[in-house]
Amino acid sequence: MTKVSVIIPTLWRSDVTTKLVKALLNWHLLEELIIIDNDPSSRPRNECWQSCTVLEQRENIYVNPAWNLGVSQSKGEVIAICNDDICFNPNDLNAAIEKLKYNEVIGLHEDAIVNSQSISEPELHSSHVLGQGWGCLMLLRRKSYTPIPSCIKVWFGDNWIVHSTKTKLSLRICVEGTLSESASDPKFNPIKEQDEINYNRIIWHPIYRSLRILCKIGIKLPLKQILKFNLT
Repeated sequence: MTKVSVIIPTLWRSDVTTKLVKALLNWHLLEELIIIDNDPSSRPRNECWQSCTVLEQRENIYVNPAWNLGVSQSKGEVIAICNDDICFNPNDLNAAIEKLKYNEVIGLHEDAIVNSQSISEPELHSSHVLGQGWGCLMLLRRKSYTPIPSCIKVWFGDNWIVHSTKTKLSLRICVEGTLSESASDPKFNPIKEQDEINYNRIIWHPIYRSLRILCKIGIKLPLKQILKFNLT
């Protein structure tokens, strides 16, 4: 049975986070639930945190570095990177996870966010659109993950994962909650603008472009190694 490490960065701004965590803790495929707590003083009191691995941060490290941190601490064969502002039935992921291959990533279908009431059962689609909601929940094998450059903090982390992975699929499941509860805060706009600059600078750099082509065919080590030195 494939076991899953779930990674959730949070600033505790959503009222569905606790509900999501409780649902995940009852999931038979869960290996561990890793919470990257970017604002420990705002964490609501609940005994469920005792069953999680909570990585407290002295200051907000932002969502993409939090994904990197969570993956580096994880031990499950599959990782699920999840927003803290959505909630769903974890069993809706079971079939997709069992079919998940190396160098493949699954994200939420747009319908899961904008037309959830039309979904009667989980559906896996062979195409994807990096649109509304796709990066709110992503599934991939841990060895498929290519760390996001540290200069990309809030925006474009899902783009980086997609463009470092060969096969992209989308999953239609019923989802409730809000979208981008924290990232939509205007105070993050300057960071997002800089993220776009940094992302485009890296993705079109000849060295990185060549290494990312290797990533797409499954050879990820060279890019993983160079990113450790923060040469971005």
